[in-house]
Amino acid sequence: LFVDPYTDEIVNRASTAPAVEQGDVRINATQGLVGAAITSQQTVSIADVEKDDRYIPGLGAEPFPEAQKRTRAETVFPLVVDGNVLGALDAQSDRVGGFTPREKRVLEALAIETANAIDKLSQFEMQRERAWITVTQLQVSQAISESSSLQMMTEAVAHVTGTMMGLAQCGIVLWDEERGV
Repeated sequence: LFVDPYTDEIVNRASTAPAVEQGDVRINATQGLVGAAITSQQTVSIADVEKDDRYIPGLGAEPFPEAQKRTRAETVFPLVVDGNVLGALDAQSDRVGGFTPREKRVLEALAIETANAIDKLSQFEMQRERAWITVTQLQVSQAISESSSLQMMTEAVAHVTGTMMGLAQCGIVLWDEERGV
């Protein structure tokens, strides 16, 4: 489960529940046991979900009542790197008191490794994006430097930009001071 930075919702990214597809479940980031773990940046472990008002049956989504029937215990591990919450690892058991201390330690270690892997992947994606921006800027700069007129330059920049970004269309509009358009 990850926090959507645009909507501040918790969104599922992967699930072992057969009927739950990526993105099917969206709940407010402050709700439920997952919200409690994310907000506090602490593991939340509930031996009997029926005795905790924060528990949201059915993964917080009406179309999944089968999950409500199966979940009896839940432990949520926030995925935190350098104080930033990336999401949570939400483990559910079909039996009350379903997690032993050993299982919790293993899941916690898995949550830490998962958070680190997500962080590294995010950093890699940012570096790749920066490299792409640099390549695009270089291509546009080259098109500008090789142009001998405003017409050639704007056509070259529009063409390079459209091609590099995979756009169906790309245009440049210029202000005409004399006509005011």
